[in-house]
Amino acid sequence: MSEEASLMTTLVLAQTEATRLLPGTARLVGAARAFGRPVTVLVAGYGMGEAAARAARLEGVERVLLADDACLAEQLAEPMAALLRPLSAEYDVIIGGMASMAHREILPRLAGMLDVMALSDVLAIENESTFQRPAFAGNVVTTVRLLDDGPRLLLMCESAFEEAGTDGARSAPVEKLAVPADLPLPVRVIAEERHGESGPDLRSARLVLGMGRGASGEEARRMLHELADRLNAAIAATRAVVDDGLAPNEWQVGQTGKRIAPAVYVAFGISGAHQHLAGIRDAGLIVAVNTDEEAPIFRAADHGLVMDATEVLRRLLEEASAPKRA
Repeated sequence: MSEEASLMTTLVLAQTEATRLLPGTARLVGAARAFGRPVTVLVAGYGMGEAAARAARLEGVERVLLADDACLAEQLAEPMAALLRPLSAEYDVIIGGMASMAHREILPRLAGMLDVMALSDVLAIENESTFQRPAFAGNVVTTVRLLDDGPRLLLMCESAFEEAGTDGARSAPVEKLAVPADLPLPVRVIAEERHGESGPDLRSARLVLGMGRGASGEEARRMLHELADRLNAAIAATRAVVDDGLAPNEWQVGQTGKRIAPAVYVAFGISGAHQHLAGIRDAGLIVAVNTDEEAPIFRAADHGLVMDATEVLRRLLEEASAPKRA
């Protein structure tokens, strides 16, 4: 990093769910540290005291700003961007995450207010103005340079960065941020339906079971859910399965969904279109199960099994149910 970059100040938007701090925040802090100085983390929402305390223990965090107000509970783009606009004068870089639907709405709105560009899908930081990002569904990595003079608004691919560790010996100061009473709130969420809340979060799960059309039948879906419960795994789905109404939108992984980096990804009945592969390319180990031995998923997989996904799921459940040998 240049001397200019070492003088930059960086603000990280915390990734949260309800009142919890999500693991993606640690990866965003890890990315922010590439600019060569401590970072500030903004924790915004309602009832976020414990989340702010957790953020304060991340290595490299200099201070935490806590914006705690009912109007921020849903992380809507309108009040969040209005909250960030005056803060943008204090920071050269503002970082959010691609895995957060809220961040993907907040930073572009802020960019419009500031008349600057918001850069998405950032994979690597070369210097204060030059970044790497994917193109063509991840098959090409481009290097781009921002030419405007405003703050850098960056949406990071969290899976491309190492997590900042937790320093148990220190805690950065938490400062309460005054939340203006006139923040815009054009809509209010009055009902919310959640799916798969009992399992691990898809963005941070170490084991993910992927559901394609070859495993989307009623029996296969039932067994996939049961296996995920037994293994404490998260479930992902292809866009085709989501479009068919067989899985919720938040399970979609791929070019138009989430990008994940589990230790192990098991693809059941997934053909392996490049749009889906763009979302799993950072997985540590990919195992594919498909009846078509020519399916593209096998070219991306570390291990493959040419079998019917339903039959494999049945055998895995039988093995998981069998008494353990002494």
